[in-house]
Amino acid sequence: MSLLKEVWKIVYFLKRDLTNWTSYKTNFMFSLVDVVIASFTFGYLGMAAGAGNQAVQLELQSLGYTYLTYILVGMSVDAYMWQSVAAIQESINPWNVEEILVSPIRLPTFVLGSSLFGYIWSTFYFAAYLIVGNLYFHITFVLNAALLPVLAAGIAAMVGLSMIGAAIQILTKRWNPVVWILHIVGNFVSGLYYTINILPTSVQIVSQFFPQYYVLSLSRLTLIKGATMAEILPEYLKLLAVAILFFGIGLKTFSWGLAKAKRQGSLGHF
Repeated sequence: MSLLKEVWKIVYFLKRDLTNWTSYKTNFMFSLVDVVIASFTFGYLGMAAGAGNQAVQLELQSLGYTYLTYILVGMSVDAYMWQSVAAIQESINPWNVEEILVSPIRLPTFVLGSSLFGYIWSTFYFAAYLIVGNLYFHITFVLNAALLPVLAAGIAAMVGLSMIGAAIQILTKRWNPVVWILHIVGNFVSGLYYTINILPTSVQIVSQFFPQYYVLSLSRLTLIKGATMAEILPEYLKLLAVAILFFGIGLKTFSWGLAKAKRQGSLGHF
């Protein structure tokens, strides 16, 4: 019964966010247009960049991709990564943490409820990239169950990063650029826009410590080449290890930051 109550609370959060989002009709419509335009933009970028760089083409051919499929899958999956890295920081910050802690709702329920709509919107982005790629650019994608644990592990890792950012915000009462910079650096070294083989060897080694590298490479294997869980298992275990590490550090850091702010009596300061 208690679990059912928490589920209903999350549903009400989702209903609230959906009502708020659709009530601003102009903003809502332009957001939909933005998704479609972004899908076509990166589609044509993929065609132009791939056709104009022979070295990139040869590298992608060795992997079994075209640059068009490479960039569309990368951008579709990155929508979930962006949402995850912002999830905790946007839900819990110096401006609302005191009110949240004294409200009759559990902290995990509040975070999940507040973040759920963002993941639904990310799914819309994900679907838009694939639909445009399939219907307009005539790309065949393979949707199989192996993609789900890949996304789950990637989301867990990025949520861990977000918890670190939330802890820093609660303690410093300032916007935290550290996590944002780490995410940008992660995208730079993880192969979001290009294969990491063109990067210096030292950077390629660094990239393997970022969860985005594994999420993007494994997502491309499943969506483009139809790889099964058994085929990607060795690399997936590496992603899982990184996810457990990031999430564990994030949870520990957030708990420590919240406890310290309570001891200092600074939860309501901003």
